[in-house]
Amino acid sequence: MKLFDKIIKHSERVGRGAEREVYALSDDYVLKIVKQRRVDLQGDQNKLELKVHQECPDHLRYLLCPITAHFYRNQIPMIIMERRPCLTDLDKRELRKTKNRLQSESRRVGENKDFDLLEVYFQINGLTGYKEFKQDVIQLCEMFTLSVRECLNVANNWGVKPDGRIQYIDYGGKESWKERERK
Repeated sequence: MKLFDKIIKHSERVGRGAEREVYALSDDYVLKIVKQRRVDLQGDQNKLELKVHQECPDHLRYLLCPITAHFYRNQIPMIIMERRPCLTDLDKRELRKTKNRLQSESRRVGENKDFDLLEVYFQINGLTGYKEFKQDVIQLCEMFTLSVRECLNVANNWGVKPDGRIQYIDYGGKESWKERERK
């Protein structure tokens, strides 16, 4: 058995999506690999994540969970990234409950504001600067054609640093053709 296969066999799978699987290498690092049945995509999500990480302007870099290393296996990129607990690991029910409460209060005063999950996280944790944070997220998404909807509303894509601030941990999702049509 090859070293790579041994690592995967003895590592806990902590995440998976349509194209990738994520394995815990330790408490501090994860390995993102392309699923065997999706090699036809040639690691598109990992390629995009590498591109975003390498080309991200310094003023937006704080949004991204750092990629600490990458390597190629059969010409497909594999990524080693710092490990962060997902927002959904915290309390998905609390996020949804607070989002519903905020939207109800907004409708009651006639604003009918739609709150995204990141805004709710900021409110629950007493964090400030959400407006600027959201502007930076949208700028990052537009620079690399990432999905703004997925970015702002999919809690699995965000991880929590030890200081409570959040970082984008899954920035390999391109915007869909439906999102492009809405612009």
